[in-house]
Amino acid sequence: MSRIAASRQAVLERSGGACENPLCPDPRYTSALSRNGTYLLEVDHIDDHAKGGEDLPRAMIALCPNCHALKTRGTVTDDFRQLLRVITALTKHRQLLADA
Repeated sequence: MSRIAASRQAVLERSGGACENPLCPDPRYTSALSRNGTYLLEVDHIDDHAKGGEDLPRAMIALCPNCHALKTRGTVTDDFRQLLRVITALTKHRQLLADA
């Protein structure tokens, strides 16, 4: 499956540099920048891209490295994915479109 670079960039812009996990325990990554001036966040598909997750901003989320590791390699429940999907990604995506 191919990836859409504009989708990744849209997610980073939508995040404003903050981890989009509303339960993030480590806010130190908020607006932190990497050496090349980009946000120190990782864009991830809420539902695994390899298993058919959409490569669209409404189905993607910007996470700090800790939350990304938890989501990707931790014990993640369907409730957590639903929180990220509905409350975070979709809601923020709709708000971004309304503000445009």
